[in-house]
Amino acid sequence: MGRLRVCEALSMVRHYFGPVSAADEAALRAVFEDDALSPADLEAMCAEHDTPAELVEAVERRLREGTEEFKPC
Repeated sequence: MGRLRVCEALSMVRHYFGPVSAADEAALRAVFEDDALSPADLEAMCAEHDTPAELVEAVERRLREGTEEFKPC
């Protein structure tokens, strides 16, 4: 399995959090970059956050700042 596209990421988010509001979906679409995160990356982030809104903030921060393990090229 390769890196995620936004539609796949939304499917994973719905799996973890159940129905996602239109506002949360739009927020994720606005910050998500296709092919930037692996399924394992997003799964770990879902497990670490309690709401889709918190997850969106974390995804945005991760893609903007990167981490020691993952830095965008």
